[in-house]
Amino acid sequence: MTHLDGLRRSVLLGIATGIHSMTGMAFLSWSALQGRPDLAQSPLRVISKPEVAILILLAACAEVVADKFPFLPSRTAPAPLAGRIVIGALAGGVSHAYPNVDRPDGRRGRALLGAAAGASSTAVSAFALHSLRKLLTERFSVPQAVAGVVDSIVAILTARAAIRSRSAGRG
Repeated sequence: MTHLDGLRRSVLLGIATGIHSMTGMAFLSWSALQGRPDLAQSPLRVISKPEVAILILLAACAEVVADKFPFLPSRTAPAPLAGRIVIGALAGGVSHAYPNVDRPDGRRGRALLGAAAGASSTAVSAFALHSLRKLLTERFSVPQAVAGVVDSIVAILTARAAIRSRSAGRG
């Protein structure tokens, strides 16, 4: 895995997290169950346990459903945005620092860079997709639920691309 592959993965997971806070982490956790990335030495190795991966997946599914309701706070409100940024930083940092157990050198630097990429792409995508959803619903009269489905599809495909890429920790 090249350095740019790792950054690409961190950014894609961050984008997915900005749209749905648990989607990126759910894909990362599920992939870690299969050892890609190998999180045995990671402080977040708990996400690679089957019971935790299932809980994260259930949280992600619940969020996808709940997102279709207009009474929830905006993803760009301070508290939800802060939570997303933290989750995006964690997913980005872990995915960039632990792709290959054969090369532990420089892991802290890769974790920090991946965390920065994950956090910043989370923030950007939260605002970008919020604006897109607002445009679809207000200017083009797309129903809120349909715009929410578009959000969900983008989040899922983006997280899937991150995990299925060459940077998925296969060496």
